[in-house]
Amino acid sequence: MNLIVHYGTAGYLSAKMEIHAILTKLGDQKEEQDLLAPGVIGVTTKLDARKIVVEVKDQYVTDPESIRATHKWEPADNWCDATTNAISKIIREDIREFMMPDDLYTIKVDEHNSKLAKDEVLKAAAQYMRGKLEYERPNKTLAIELFDTKACVTLALKKDMFTR
Repeated sequence: MNLIVHYGTAGYLSAKMEIHAILTKLGDQKEEQDLLAPGVIGVTTKLDARKIVVEVKDQYVTDPESIRATHKWEPADNWCDATTNAISKIIREDIREFMMPDDLYTIKVDEHNSKLAKDEVLKAAAQYMRGKLEYERPNKTLAIELFDTKACVTLALKKDMFTR
């Protein structure tokens, strides 16, 4: 899975159709979609997730009514077990190298049926990050999505994420 899409009250089927229509338009008619938790769909696509998000943003700016069922699109780079040790390991080994001492970053944790406490995850994640924690104007976001047994950890620039 390389893309996470959140949907709202329009429901699961409307969100699936909207995702499929967008990805088909971008060149992938064979994406796979899995319900990760109520309101969250994981997508496996051959396309670059960050480029998809940019296209979704452009589409929304051009025609806001074209994106109604979904409200948040983000790349899904690193999957691991939903434990603080596994999340810390991903940050240490795969993400830390992309952080510079002068980076301003924020950490966002979304919980979906997770047994982990948000504060526990924030504390574990922050100890391995470089740069300065900044909630007002960060240039990077460490996005952590917690599910029942799995977690997704992604370092993204503002342009790599779409929320309406």
